This record gives sequence, C-alpha cells and structure tokens, in this order.
Amino acid sequence: MLHTRAAATLGSQERGSSLADLPPGTGTGLAAAVGISGGEALMVDLVHDGPHAVVVGMTGSGKSELLTTWVATLCRDRSPREVTFLLVDFKGGRTFDALTRLPHVTGVLTDLDEAKAVRAVESLRAEITHRERMLAELAARDVSEAAGTLPRLVIVVDEYAALVATHPGLHEVFGDLAARGRALGMHLILASQRVAGSFRDAVLANAPLRVALRVTDAGESRAVLGTPAAAALPAPRTRGLALVRRASDDAPVLVRVIPCPREALVTIAARAEAQAAGVVVRAPWLPALPASIRLERSSGVRARSCSA
Repeated sequence: MLHTRAAATLGSQERGSSLADLPPGTGTGLAAAVGISGGEALMVDLVHDGPHAVVVGMTGSGKSELLTTWVATLCRDRSPREVTFLLVDFKGGRTFDALTRLPHVTGVLTDLDEAKAVRAVESLRAEITHRERMLAELAARDVSEAAGTLPRLVIVVDEYAALVATHPGLHEVFGDLAARGRALGMHLILASQRVAGSFRDAVLANAPLRVALRVTDAGESRAVLGTPAAAALPAPRTRGLALVRRASDDAPVLVRVIPCPREALVTIAARAEAQAAGVVVRAPWLPALPASIRLERSSGVRARSCSA
C-alpha cells in the first residue's frame, strides 16, 4: 500500500520532467541519472554501485526506455575515450535502433542475426585477454589506472533470459565476465522479464545494482530487490516506474524513469561525434572469416584449387 500511494504521488508530480532535467554524472565512475525520485535526480553508478546491474520488468513496464535513457545519459556525459557500449537485443531487434548513431556504440547485435550475436558474445573472452594484456603492458592494476588508454566497456543485454535459454553455453561467458569485469572495466547491464532460472549465482553475486519495474510475480521482485514491492506497483500508472536498489540502499528507492526522445539522441550524437573526432572505437570482437578464400600464387608455386 505504501508503494502504491508513493507511486501515485510520484507519477502526478514528476511526469513533466525531461531528459534536460537530469544532471550530468561526474567523478571517476560511471554515474548516470536515469530518473527523478522525490523531486531529485536518481543517480546510478556502474563502477561504485556495481560493477554489474540486473534489470527486471514485464512487457510494457518501460524496460526498454530505461535502458535507452541509461545509455544515452552516459554517452551525453562521457566521450568514447571513457566508455563504449556493446548492445545485444534478443527480443526482436528494435530496442536499440535509436542508439546506433552514437559514436560510443561498437555494435548492436540482435536475434535477427543470431549466429553473429552469439559469436560476438563468445568473443568477449578474447576481449578479457586483450584487456589483461593491455593492463600488464601499462603496469596498471585495473582500468582506473589506464584512463585515456582503455575505455570502459558496458555490455547491455535486453532479454537476457531468452539469450541464455537459447544458448546455455553463454552462462559461462557471462559468469566469467561478472567475476572478472570490475578490474578490467567490463560492465554488464542484464535485463529480462524474469530472473528465476535465468540468472545464475555467479552473475547475481556480482551484480549488486538492481532495478525492478513492474512484475507480476512477487517472487521475481524478491529475487531482485529482496522485497515483493515491484509486484505491487499500480498497473494503470506503472510504465516508467521503477524500484532501484544500490548496495548502499537500506531499501529500494522509487523512481520515475525519464524517457529519452529521438531528438535528444540526435543532439547527444552530434555533440559526441564532434568531441570524438579522430577517436577509433574498437569493436570487442573480430569479423567472421569469409565463407571461401581465393588461393593466389605464392613463392612461384601455382596454387591448386581446393576442390582438386
């Protein structure tokens, strides 16, 4: 009942807020304002509150809008020298369309090209090795000591449950990323309609930053927040309402997520492109080998046809 009354008040007082009302994130972490709570911007920081985050919410709860705002505000406040993104959409391929213009985004993977998406996620193990090698060459203990050389990489997955259900082997990849990502500057934001049976302990144990939009099952809310409150959010006004629990919070904080309109993304992208002039954003995976390779003459010896 308490959250129901608070949600009604929050909705009536703060629906008029816009992305321009959200202050920039500052400091050495990845602070980002994602919404308004009690008249103030609510900041979440993948470095200091994370290193990883779990987001849960039913269809229509505003999960995609939250992810878009989160990525957009980070790109607004930081250059590609500081942070880059790999976006994975496994629920139809349209969630991240508007974010592709941002120079921070290394790629958008979808289930519409499932083989490419799975290959790229599996290749993140090579990115772990690359970052370990880079830190060793710089004599840096973690990515914070390699500022300007190695940007943080945020991997955002929408409908994580569908991804790992279709490809169970990826559980190990994400478990490895969750365990080793903090020092290497690799961060996960894993969003799903459900948590039960999809998120293994290796991931949950390293993802203390939790966000729950409306869910229908109180058990899902407890699994993410430790309370059934997300199942009690009022259905008529629920879209864009979320409960956020950071490691420092004694209880979840109710927030109204501020959506990011396309025109705001155009402005953010134009400014970021000007700031990122000359910056080459490294994709965290290599392109696939071609289906066929033409054999050429080498050292004076005529190459034979592969079919010979």
